[in-house]
Amino acid sequence: MVVLLSVALFPLSAMADVYVVEKGDTLYSIALKNNTTVSALQDKNNLKDTSIFTGQKLNISVVSTAYHSSLTTDSVSRGISFSGVRTILGKALSLLGSRYAYGASGPRVFDCSGFTSYVFKSLGFNLPHNAAAQAAIGKPVRKSELLPGDLVFFSYYGNRGINHVGIYSGNNKFIHASSSSRGVIYSSLRDAYYQNNYRGARRILYK
Repeated sequence: MVVLLSVALFPLSAMADVYVVEKGDTLYSIALKNNTTVSALQDKNNLKDTSIFTGQKLNISVVSTAYHSSLTTDSVSRGISFSGVRTILGKALSLLGSRYAYGASGPRVFDCSGFTSYVFKSLGFNLPHNAAAQAAIGKPVRKSELLPGDLVFFSYYGNRGINHVGIYSGNNKFIHASSSSRGVIYSSLRDAYYQNNYRGARRILYK
């Protein structure tokens, strides 16, 4: 389950100053182990992207505090956000107008889950290319408590399954790869279709 855990679960005394990258590690998994964020690790180690290699030594001293220092009040979110949300929404925004094609996952053509997995990969998250599978990740969120960066899920014309996913951006809006000719667009959760087919949300960026 990809959920960023709270600092109380990881005492500072248990953390080393240097982490040696092991086979299978991602920058996100290392951030999770050390109670920090991907962006904090990148800043601390002067990393331009999320690429790392086995045996690489990462400075993780005091980065555990970065989780709190990176939190900012976001007027759109109505609550607490973290710096990675800006990265996610910025990446999603840069892809507005990209074409839709079933099974596509970028870089300029997407289906719905291909779009969300491509966007979240910019922070080191490896989401499955399947809307229903993405709905099993992270923490369930009530519609009234949505924050920017949450994944929102929908069925198709009233069926029970989950067939569509987008990224909530605030003010009842979400960005997604629509199967319409418009491709990647913003839509409103208040639109009748999305109200009737809404099937929940998941939070994986912050707890």
